[in-house]
Amino acid sequence: MRLTTTVIVAALLGIAADLNADEIVFNNGDRITGKIEQLVDGKLTIDAEAAGKLTVDIANVRTFSTDEPVIICLKDGTILNQRALQDNDNLFAIGEGGVIRAQSFSADDLAAINPPVKPPAKWTGSLSVGVIATRGNTKTLNANITGNAALRRDTDRITLGVSYFYGEHEDTATGNKTVTKDSWFATGKYDYFVARKLYTFVNGRYERDRIADLERRIILGGGLGYQWIERDDRNFSTEAGLSWLYEEFPPPRNSTEQVSAQAGYHFDAKLNPKVKLIHELNIYPNFQNTSDYFLTTHAELRSSLTKSMYASFKVVLDYDATPAAGKEKEDLKYILGVGVNF
Repeated sequence: MRLTTTVIVAALLGIAADLNADEIVFNNGDRITGKIEQLVDGKLTIDAEAAGKLTVDIANVRTFSTDEPVIICLKDGTILNQRALQDNDNLFAIGEGGVIRAQSFSADDLAAINPPVKPPAKWTGSLSVGVIATRGNTKTLNANITGNAALRRDTDRITLGVSYFYGEHEDTATGNKTVTKDSWFATGKYDYFVARKLYTFVNGRYERDRIADLERRIILGGGLGYQWIERDDRNFSTEAGLSWLYEEFPPPRNSTEQVSAQAGYHFDAKLNPKVKLIHELNIYPNFQNTSDYFLTTHAELRSSLTKSMYASFKVVLDYDATPAAGKEKEDLKYILGVGVNF
């Protein structure tokens, strides 16, 4: 009698263990029971009862279930923290207490299960300087400093930038110095991701250029952007929207202001482990006169010197279709420098 009771209890405990175990059902009908631990980068890890830890491709999974709540991240950005239940249509559903309480999903909808905890977002950026001086038959000095910083969080992004350019030429016969370049600008931008790749943005730019007789240029705007690629080794985004552009010059042309469209893109990519390409362009066309526009663009090659230091060559182009009287429309700079990433 005692032996019979022991066998029955053991059988019931075994059944209960199976009922409480997580289960994965494959496309071919095979099943694995155990404890689902994580889904990251398309790989599902389960601590199987008979075989230990196994990693399977989520593309081979038809459906699954869990006996406890898990963090489920869907590709559309939705995050759920509930049990997963097997549905009748080769799907999985979200439920509690054995009752389905929400819509069903397929394994293709999954982005992650119990993803690793992300470290707190940190500011990253770079600071670079460049100086070119000549002595002897000619005396010249050209210097520049550029700083950029960015903070990327799950749903938003902040980017800041500032640059200063200075150049002078000294007449060796008279000792008179002529300033050939004296300009600076600062930019700021805030992006809010309304979806995984779609975001809204507001941006601003303040600029002064003594040589171009530009007392100040102020740009304030906003619009929509799309992050086509966002990876450690490559990024590409495009944007479009509206902006208010104000320019102030010395007399006789004092100031102008207009509401403009704005469009642009940002691209960066590692060409190899040591060389990185950065290219950015923004254009602000006047609604009333399409031949009146302001364009700014730059292209830069960075080559790593150490883990944090790099050498750079940058080309910067600013084009103002309606500059100050007697000034050129195009302002082109070639910049050599060294920088540090932080």
